[in-house]
Amino acid sequence: MENKEWLESLKPGDEVCFNGSYGKVVIRKVERLTKTQIILDTGNKFRRDSGYCVGGSAWHNSNITQVTEKVKHQIKIGDIKYKISMIDFNKLPVNKMERILAIVNEAENGQAE
Repeated sequence: MENKEWLESLKPGDEVCFNGSYGKVVIRKVERLTKTQIILDTGNKFRRDSGYCVGGSAWHNSNITQVTEKVKHQIKIGDIKYKISMIDFNKLPVNKMERILAIVNEAENGQAE
């Protein structure tokens, strides 16, 4: 489906991919529609004709796009990486750290799933 056609087909409750100005991608829901705008559950407003943020600038130009399996997968990977980065390894027992290291070593040697 073309982007313009997709934007015209949106209705309250539909999920959209909110592409933030700093590269952050999240899935949000359409709260309501006006003749010219799409308003998300966050209150963010987007143009119905282009999907770009109302009041956006060259520096802060967020938009909405269709939710795809690829987008969901990218969000999932980002969430996992964030959770891993927040691990306090000082609180893990040695045997757990050894298991993590074994998984990393397997991946580096091409033995990962």
